[in-house]
Amino acid sequence: MLVFKANGPAMDVQFPLYDSIDGQTLKSGVTPTISLLKNGHDIFVAATGTIVEVGTSGIYRYVPSPNDLDTVGGLLIRVTAPGCDTLFLRAVVCFFDFFTDELATIPNAVENAARLQFAGDDRVKAQAEPAVVVQPLSARVATADGDGGTIRFWKAATMRASWYLDQDLTGHDLVFLIYAASDPNTALAECRGGDITIAAQEKGCLVALEASEQKLPPPGAYRFVLRDQTTDSVLLSGAVRVLAAPDAS
Repeated sequence: MLVFKANGPAMDVQFPLYDSIDGQTLKSGVTPTISLLKNGHDIFVAATGTIVEVGTSGIYRYVPSPNDLDTVGGLLIRVTAPGCDTLFLRAVVCFFDFFTDELATIPNAVENAARLQFAGDDRVKAQAEPAVVVQPLSARVATADGDGGTIRFWKAATMRASWYLDQDLTGHDLVFLIYAASDPNTALAECRGGDITIAAQEKGCLVALEASEQKLPPPGAYRFVLRDQTTDSVLLSGAVRVLAAPDAS
């Protein structure tokens, strides 16, 4: 998780952008757009900080402006660019500089920073890592607009992903479905029952997927939906990349 001091100065944020076709190739020469969902707000606003590419590497650097950091609490950073996977980063904006202020003068600094995460914000639960996830890290994706982000699975590796949702769905029958965009009526993978666990949180719930790699379709680009059969609704939708990799002997 990123930690900033309110109203800056801010540290640099470095992030990769991947080609949306294969989800693996770093994308150089694009112009990223960064938007922010600040604590207690309902809409994303355009960031006013600087964004530059590091050479021609496909790695980009964002330096938030003081205006980007004018609201204490949770901060969801969304990065988009033409032809690239959307990236989400979670941050927290504190009253103090987490890295340079004397921690002796800040009782329980780490705990206090954690308590500031999305304090009072019932709208957004987001991830500590980017929403574009490489196995076996969990994919905790923002649910403010039902965008489930992009999940990467690897052949011969257990399917794992998780989401924070702003409603408690304990006891609901959830189903995770993978399908091809060219044939949205046919499920290529279906996970439910023991594949999905729901853990109630203080606000909402954590939905975790852990399923056998045998359920994965062949390597390629797909779509997914997370359905709630109890309420007959679609909770999340997004992209899936199944990547080929050798298995350990």
